[in-house]
Amino acid sequence: MYDIDYVVESYKNLVKNNSREIFKYIILPIQKKYRSYYYGDYPALYSAMEENKKKDKRIAVANIFQKLLETALYRKDKPALLKIISSFLFFIRTSAHKPGIMNNEYVMLLLKTFTDSFREYDELALGNMDEQMEKIFNPDELAKSRISRKGLSHFSKSQLDAEAEELYKKMEASYVTKNQDKLSYYLGLFSGRFCNYPDVKFRNEVDAIIEDITSSDPVFYTKMKHRLATRLYMDIAQSIKSGDIKKAVRGISTYIITFQSDVSIPYRREMDILEESLYKMIAKYNLWERVKIT
Repeated sequence: MYDIDYVVESYKNLVKNNSREIFKYIILPIQKKYRSYYYGDYPALYSAMEENKKKDKRIAVANIFQKLLETALYRKDKPALLKIISSFLFFIRTSAHKPGIMNNEYVMLLLKTFTDSFREYDELALGNMDEQMEKIFNPDELAKSRISRKGLSHFSKSQLDAEAEELYKKMEASYVTKNQDKLSYYLGLFSGRFCNYPDVKFRNEVDAIIEDITSSDPVFYTKMKHRLATRLYMDIAQSIKSGDIKKAVRGISTYIITFQSDVSIPYRREMDILEESLYKMIAKYNLWERVKIT
């Protein structure tokens, strides 16, 4: 079983941040796997795929996607191809817990192809992140950052409630519009950020949302945490690659706070290495008095 969250988040980051690498790591790998060509009516096929998605006809969606992909794969319209892939990947992610879709041979081949390609990209583009972070390390920039050294400190109730309200508003909007991707992300942030504060504002409302979703999807909470961990890790990796030390440190801090004792979460080993490397650099430059510790 392939990690659909890893594939989706890697795909999003690659499309968003590395337009020059899209052909090499997204288009070329699937061209090598799918050499057949289907002379279909692209608009009609895409419309049919979207209609079957609304009806949750998973096998039909997978079959139509195959024809769509083979119709668009060798055309020059790259945005259309990426639109097809994006639409299908997000559908797989929202349907992964349901029967059928993850047993489809075509779906599994696509996920394997992307997993292998994105792992290759990670190894070449990101390498050892702790070493890369040391190269971009800037004492003055880091001194302006806020990090977590031993977990959450004591904040005033008004500060916590203000943060909770901001997150809840985003969460509520995602819940109403059934945007499970964003909803999972905000729920994960809320659960991690306020895990030590049971009386924070909107706690009951958030618990009700989780309970409602979990009633039809028992593993939702686990998937939510894994999705957040994957997204945070990808954001941190991209921040380090782009030389944004402050954003990288904020991401590391968020990950540490959110998953304090969860050793089974994705990328935990990599984040432990990054955290240790970060603290060594703080000690090396004697920044403990200047860095805002929470």
